[in-house]
Amino acid sequence: MNKKPIFVYAGIWTVCLAAFWLGLGQDAMGYSLLVFYAVIPISIIACSAFMSEDLFFGKIAITAFWLGVSFMVIEYFTFSLANMITISFERINPPHWENLLVGMILSVIGFGLGALIKKIARK
Repeated sequence: MNKKPIFVYAGIWTVCLAAFWLGLGQDAMGYSLLVFYAVIPISIIACSAFMSEDLFFGKIAITAFWLGVSFMVIEYFTFSLANMITISFERINPPHWENLLVGMILSVIGFGLGALIKKIARK
């Protein structure tokens, strides 16, 4: 299994998280549009596409699950955590579990695209 895409994705994810806490989160709309609707989804699709070489269903499901978890928690570790810290420590913002499904769907799309590209390249 090619693990480089996972490490690249983890690096992108970490940079996006650090960028929020280092000041880019001040422009909430710009950060949200860029990270939650472009950088992270494209990274999940690309990571899955590059990993689709020799995976079987079990590894695809596990990888899709963990990429879905990463998609869910990046929002939780940025805006939800910032709201809990700045508004009140008594307020608990639970993670948005629907983002887990969105991340998993993006990953499965990436696996499908990777398999399709590989199939086309063989011809």
